[in-house]
Amino acid sequence: MKIGIASVEGIGFAIPVDEVKEVTSLLEENGEVTRPFLGITLQDLLNVASSPVYDQLQLPEEVKGGVIISGVQENSPAAQAGLQELDVITHLDGEPINNMVELRQHLYYAKAAGEEMTIDFYRNGEQQSATVVLE
Repeated sequence: MKIGIASVEGIGFAIPVDEVKEVTSLLEENGEVTRPFLGITLQDLLNVASSPVYDQLQLPEEVKGGVIISGVQENSPAAQAGLQELDVITHLDGEPINNMVELRQHLYYAKAAGEEMTIDFYRNGEQQSATVVLE
């Protein structure tokens, strides 16, 4: 999957050669490309800023970016860590996460299956933290 920047809605017309080299190397070594799996579906917080869903989140005023969990797959790393629908992820391993693109970039480029990741999120207006082991 090619991750595009948010301003172009994820549409890419070229793939950077460094990414091609990495994927080619993984295919030659393993016969497949594996990516870390968290087990959630998401929405950008900014996409719901003017909807009734936003009011349900009860976020503090200083929270301007993040991603809303719109679904958690059963028995996934996210489910095992206790993440729930309508949690708002704001940081991964201490790095701010403002949108889905940043979340995917962190997962795909900074993490591997089997590694732990710390997720900071808001639930019902309260900041919380959870550690997941990615699959």
